Amino acid sequence: KSFTHETVRFYNTVFKDAIIILSTWKLEDNIKSSFKNLRLEIIENDYPRYKGYSNINYQIKSSSNGIKFAKKFNKRFIIKTRTDQRITQPNSIKNLKNLFNLFNSKNSSKLVACSLDSILSREFHLSDHFMFGELQTMERYWSPGLDERDLSNVEINDKNQHKHKIGGSYFFIQYMLKYLNRDLGSNYEQILSNHFIIVNKNDLGLYWNKYNLKFDKYISNYKVNEKDFSYWLNLYLKYNI
Repeated sequence: KSFTHETVRFYNTVFKDAIIILSTWKLEDNIKSSFKNLRLEIIENDYPRYKGYSNINYQIKSSSNGIKFAKKFNKRFIIKTRTDQRITQPNSIKNLKNLFNLFNSKNSSKLVACSLDSILSREFHLSDHFMFGELQTMERYWSPGLDERDLSNVEINDKNQHKHKIGGSYFFIQYMLKYLNRDLGSNYEQILSNHFIIVNKNDLGLYWNKYNLKFDKYISNYKVNEKDFSYWLNLYLKYNI
């Protein structure tokens, strides 16, 4: 059985009231049949014509189509995650709802991002691995339109990702420009505090199959290089209290 199959089976057991949607690409019949005894909705997408920088258009298409499909179930909240990651904390959904209700405001439906890959040095950026929020807000964030640019000759690093709008910055900036009426001259910290929340990966028990639990490429010499909950909470207190 694949990692994804085991994840769906785990979610069926732990998150009994959740609708599980796998938004993927055309599957072979034997792979599709392996899921038949699991509580799972499968969407098979066609590949985009142009994959975009770091395959971003694959993520845009699969994520946006999955969220659109979720509308039929009339659920208020939705989680977007990756097939090579697994939420292992059984109370995660309850805790995410509590976090949302505690810090949400009438002026903005906050989105809950995860510390994993939310690199501290990257401005106008949040990780594109995981997000929780109300369905309509999630649809806006994960449907920025396909990225048709050719960036193969552009030199990109942590400091200039937002200027070139790539990876997590592409989603963040498109959402900011279209729905928050903010631009790259705006106060990035204030945008984070007013429109987002950051949850620690360990509070979700978020396991990444790409790495083992003993290795974390974002921690070096005990210096944490990610935006985490304490980082976000300090911003929230700075701009809202």
